[in-house]
Amino acid sequence: MLARVAEALYLTGRNLERAETIARLLESTHSTGLEAALGDNDIRYWGPLLETAGDREVFERGHGAPDQSSVGWFLTFSPDNPDSIEGCIRRAREQAHSVRDRLPVAVWEGLNETYLELESWSPGRLNREGIYPFSRALRRSAAMMHGQIATGMRRDDAWYFMRLGRFLERAWASARWLRVSVTSMADDQVDEVDAALATQLWGGVLEAAGATEAYATRHTGVPSPETVLRFLLFDERFPRSLTFCFGEVEMCLVGLIDDLAMGRRGRALELVQEGAAELARADGRNLGDPGEFLADLEQTAWDVGRAIHTDCFAATHLARDVPDVQVQSQSQN
Repeated sequence: MLARVAEALYLTGRNLERAETIARLLESTHSTGLEAALGDNDIRYWGPLLETAGDREVFERGHGAPDQSSVGWFLTFSPDNPDSIEGCIRRAREQAHSVRDRLPVAVWEGLNETYLELESWSPGRLNREGIYPFSRALRRSAAMMHGQIATGMRRDDAWYFMRLGRFLERAWASARWLRVSVTSMADDQVDEVDAALATQLWGGVLEAAGATEAYATRHTGVPSPETVLRFLLFDERFPRSLTFCFGEVEMCLVGLIDDLAMGRRGRALELVQEGAAELARADGRNLGDPGEFLADLEQTAWDVGRAIHTDCFAATHLARDVPDVQVQSQSQN
């Protein structure tokens, strides 16, 4: 497989996953605010959302204090934000178009239809209809495309590269939003009001991961920081836990190496295995400073992305003699 083809498939998976992740975070943040009876301008949940998306500095250069309206627009359509949902879907569509012969027709059609649908969402419509229906529609489209990829592609190099991009992006994003959640909630004052808010926010973390029902099969009672963290870190059977994501990334890398699509001496597999080993050692133990532990996992996922770029795609960019804008955008923090 040509490096440019592999890169297009990998980045299609990453961009599609990032768009879905932002939609999930927007939806859960909005519903958490409603449940906790917080105002649309409450910085305690719109501020951390920007930090999770990795775009707070860009936002602050052109906007005031974060609120539902400004953050919602910035993360969905703002031309100032290269990692808006619209930006991610546009890049995924462009990349998929260049490798249409390697994808099921339904995947390309789904991406194209989703992009065209996004063009109908003006600022007025977003404010009028709200974040919830927009996020639900985007998530539904992403789920259909993931289903077509799962059922319509051979488990060959193309499938491995798309799945690799998807689960590496998910590992990075999951580690980041857990770290930001731990940090932002630790900064709150400890009183009855903040304790109630913390319960709502941790419930929102589960909702953002689509883990509310799965978590309830393992734990009873209100969500606590320790049980939510451990579930989303160590549950090897839940698809958005860090353990599961690192396992999927490792599986894809091993598959690509076995198929001779990637060199055996690459650094990416070694880094993933180190991250998985750190998770295995921490399971069942006191996490100490969970923020620091999560920051290390986030950095590991970032380093794996850079290693994959060096191992597989660097020659493509050297041939173009252009900066690696795509990877910088995907890996910003």
